Amino acid sequence: MVRRSKRRDELFEAEKRDMLDVLARCRSAILASHAKLRPGRPTYVLGSAVVAAIDKLAELLTGDPHHFRVEMHSTGQHVRRTKE
Repeated sequence: MVRRSKRRDELFEAEKRDMLDVLARCRSAILASHAKLRPGRPTYVLGSAVVAAIDKLAELLTGDPHHFRVEMHSTGQHVRRTKE
């Protein structure tokens, strides 16, 4: 008997949004920890690798290679990029 998988090739849009929310929180926590760590130390290096992997996964999910990047506003405030 052949067993068919119930797994899909892609996530539903709501599932992508949920995953992106969790990835954003994780990425933010890692970047906040970087402010307290010396560059080059194992935790910093591995955290950087995780951030890079999160960015690649976000690109795969959204098609935007800069999904989590923020731009500086002319007033010096960080603003999230808007999709055009």
